[in-house]
Amino acid sequence: FTSSLALTFGARHPGEKLAVSVYHDSDFASSQDCRRSTSGYAAILNNAAVSWASKKRETVALSTMEAEYQSASLCGREVAWLRKLWPQIGFPLDGPTQIFGDNKACLALCASQQSTPMSKHIQVIHFWVSEQVEDKQMAFTYIASAENVADILTKALFKPAFEHLRTKLGLLPLE
Repeated sequence: FTSSLALTFGARHPGEKLAVSVYHDSDFASSQDCRRSTSGYAAILNNAAVSWASKKRETVALSTMEAEYQSASLCGREVAWLRKLWPQIGFPLDGPTQIFGDNKACLALCASQQSTPMSKHIQVIHFWVSEQVEDKQMAFTYIASAENVADILTKALFKPAFEHLRTKLGLLPLE
C-alpha cells in the first residue's frame, strides 16, 4: 500500500526556521502473552518523518500513565540525539523541542520532578525526562489522540484514522 507514496518534505530556504514536531504514545498492556506495552514516537521535520520507532517495552507498566511515561522517555532520548545532530547538519534550533502526547497525567509528571503516590514506583531512569524539561531542552504538550501521529506506531487503527496519521507522517501520493 505504500508503493505509491513518498516522504514529502516541506520547502526550506536559508535562514528559515526549522519546523519540528515530535509525537509519542503508548498502548497499555496490549501484549496478550506478557501484558507489556508498546511505545512509539515519530519526529517530523518540515512535514516529513525523519525518525520513528515502535518498541515493545522490556518491563510491565502498572498504569496507563507509567506506560506513557516510558514512551516519553524513549522519545526524549531520541530527541536529545536529534537536538545534537540537527545543528551540525545546518538546522539550527530555537528553544525547547515540543513533544506531543495524549496522556495528561504523563505530561504532568514530565513537567515535575516530584514523585507522587501514583508514580513513586517508576524507575529512576525515567525521571531523566523531567531533567530535560527543567533544562529547557524539551517541552511536553497535550494533543488529542486523534491527532497523535505516534498512534499509528502503537496500535491497530481503522482505515480513516490510519490514512489521516499516515499523511501527517509526510507519506503522500507520488505525482
